[in-house]
Amino acid sequence: ASTQNGNPSDILTTNGLSFGKHVPCPTNLRVEKYLTTSILIAWNPPSITMTQILGYQILLDHSLYTTICANERTRALIENININEKFHRISIRTITQHGLSRDQECTLLLTMSATNGNLNDLSYAPSDLRVDRINQTSAVVSWWPASNDIVHKLFVNDIEVQTLKAGVYRFKLSGLLPNTIHKVTIKAKPNNTANTQQLSAA
Repeated sequence: ASTQNGNPSDILTTNGLSFGKHVPCPTNLRVEKYLTTSILIAWNPPSITMTQILGYQILLDHSLYTTICANERTRALIENININEKFHRISIRTITQHGLSRDQECTLLLTMSATNGNLNDLSYAPSDLRVDRINQTSAVVSWWPASNDIVHKLFVNDIEVQTLKAGVYRFKLSGLLPNTIHKVTIKAKPNNTANTQQLSAA
């Protein structure tokens, strides 16, 4: 349910807002408590911001779950989920007059280990690897990190080309050989899990 204080206009009417290029994202998204069919999450406001924060949108599995006003505590109870059965992704957007922060900038993948019953088992593997803006010698690679605290390594044709600091979820490849198929792999540093995709630079 949405936590609304007073008049639900302005902050809660965000249909006309789009993702802003320089909108600061929330930080330190974390699970504070696991319950049987719900979780309590919390996050910190953007560390640096030059614009007024109106509130936050909370997304569960890429769908809007609720909105938190700027004057409320930066935490929320996510109800009616069962991480025993499937993975769930939480994302938090900052709401400003200039638009919204991007979902991949503040996200957390929740998993359940069927073997040990550990409710806070976190899979570090990146997911949904995409390759866009492909031309003769370059392409843009993007992915969904399991957490914004994870460092990733980028490989092209099994050769490491870049170590990407935590919080980075896209990278422009350049200097590719034209008319060639390249294999792109993203590996999360904690347990060396990976997501792989091939691209054709033609």
